[in-house]
Amino acid sequence: MKVVQLVASPKQGGMEKHVVELSNGINQLNTEVVVIADKSFAPYLNKSIKLIEIDFKRSRYNPFLLISILRLINKINPDIIHCHGGKASQIISLLKPLLKSKCISTIHGIKKNVEYLKNFHHIIGVSNYIKNRLPKSWISTTIYNGIEKPKIITSSHKEKIKSSLNIPSSSFLWVAVGRLVPVKGFDQIIKAMQQVNGHLVIVGDGPEYSHLQELIETLSLGSRVTLTGHRNDAQEIIQCADQLIISSLREGFSYVFLEAMLTHTPVIASDVPVANEVLPKELIYPIGNHEELAKLMNRALSQPYNLKDIMDNCNTLMTLDSMVKATYNLYLKVLEAGNR
Repeated sequence: MKVVQLVASPKQGGMEKHVVELSNGINQLNTEVVVIADKSFAPYLNKSIKLIEIDFKRSRYNPFLLISILRLINKINPDIIHCHGGKASQIISLLKPLLKSKCISTIHGIKKNVEYLKNFHHIIGVSNYIKNRLPKSWISTTIYNGIEKPKIITSSHKEKIKSSLNIPSSSFLWVAVGRLVPVKGFDQIIKAMQQVNGHLVIVGDGPEYSHLQELIETLSLGSRVTLTGHRNDAQEIIQCADQLIISSLREGFSYVFLEAMLTHTPVIASDVPVANEVLPKELIYPIGNHEELAKLMNRALSQPYNLKDIMDNCNTLMTLDSMVKATYNLYLKVLEAGNR
């Protein structure tokens, strides 16, 4: 089987990480993989995977871009074209009448208009929420993103990290991780901390850094709320948390949530995928409501919720291995359906 993975994004984020890990995993299942993407993918792909570099800064409707991709795909002659993201999927939807390959698209985030996907052979949603927003007549499947199981750090290492952040070992530690942008809703956690004991650490950098720091100072929370900026050990800081908080205003799929589940770190989350599909409703609060968040945080302090069974289930269903196998089996299913 020969598969083309097509992604039109020039940056390296969650979707791009997914494409790299999926490509490397599928490649190990006796599958020839060709990635058509930006040159930034080169350092992360297996050496046996061919990367064809394309400048996707041009419009998705640019005729020269469309012709170059059509020629590439016809030359490769893949069994499957797997698109990731809106731009890549729209490009293939325009070229589809001229293609012999089976076309699959993965939707990584919430899209207002997905009409261009209606003629794809199969559509993958990374959460049930995304899948269920599609017309029922379309052929679609939910395949949760997966990651390699993180290395579990020792208790002594956790104490070293907390000490480096000037957090007393006796203090309850709340942690939030992500790019500092409005959609992550970190201001809601900071406001909730006015009513909650413990120490909050927000890991990440971005354009909201100054605004969030000003909010911390305005609310006189400087001694209990820390913005760390970018950290290479974010995953280890998650493991130090007594409770991780996801405060996003919208999400397609939260890798931070998955990292917490796979390291048995308790989570409270806003009502966004994929947390709201996995956690009990008692641990979900209305989006943007810091008062309700504060109530959940105080409940977690006094009555911790036992998530062991849920975490064990995530360690089975949301690993990189399970994601790769589910996608590979879907490829076979699509090809088999086409041969009937």
